[in-house]
Amino acid sequence: MRKPACIMAAFLMAACSSAPKTLTEQEIADIHSNEQVLYEQLVNATWHYEDEPSHAFAFRDDGTAEEYQGIIEWVTAYTFAVRFCDYEDKTGEHLAETDRESIEKYYDYNVVMQYTDPVHEGQSYIDKIAFDGDTLLMGVHRLVKGVDFLKTMPEGLAIKDELLNRVWYDVKGNDYRLFFPEGTGFRCNGVFLDGTLLNPEKFYWGTDNDMLYVMIPIQPGGEGPILEEVDGYRLEADGEGWQMTDYWSGQVRHYGIPGEDDDSAARLTCNYEKLHESMADWGY
Repeated sequence: MRKPACIMAAFLMAACSSAPKTLTEQEIADIHSNEQVLYEQLVNATWHYEDEPSHAFAFRDDGTAEEYQGIIEWVTAYTFAVRFCDYEDKTGEHLAETDRESIEKYYDYNVVMQYTDPVHEGQSYIDKIAFDGDTLLMGVHRLVKGVDFLKTMPEGLAIKDELLNRVWYDVKGNDYRLFFPEGTGFRCNGVFLDGTLLNPEKFYWGTDNDMLYVMIPIQPGGEGPILEEVDGYRLEADGEGWQMTDYWSGQVRHYGIPGEDDDSAARLTCNYEKLHESMADWGY
């Protein structure tokens, strides 16, 4: 990870016999200036891991941050700061007394992450940071700017008529979905001969041009606030079905018309209106 040029220049000066053993006031001022530059590069963006796009951090200019790992239950809140040296040094005052050789050998620019949730409150960790063009280098990882995490359903969504009045099936995920005109929907993984539904679930949905948004209300642990588990998909017509690209992870799914010999689809088709009516009183 490369240090900013002004710091490297300070270290080169140290090689001269006349160079002071500690940093000058100007060099310390340059360090704090670089901290601010890195902070401004970091904030107001959501940074996705290059090798794992569903894992990301969002840094805000009010000093707060969130870590996302794909679902609403795995959102972790932090406060953060950018500092040269370690997490115990909140002001950098000791830099004036620290030996140059020690600074060159051990110090670097870090993002200091302080948990704010009740379980981990008070705990913190640090990662080295730098920038390689538009890529954030954080610890051993490379992160790139990407889409923001969806924590609630967008407002003003429309209904896409082409999704109504039929069963849609994702063969790879063994996932059946029914869409209803008032913005509710039903999904399951199949129907047994006696009519028992396998993993039935109610969801809410709406569209904005070529984007489909799907939301499942969840209550982790069965108590506390009800959260919105929101997924967004870019819809593209694909034959008689749809290719759906996940807004957050980039995963591609395909929903098509089930085969004529699909008994689960036939039972769902026969009960389309019954399931539609039941949505009003089913779940959240």
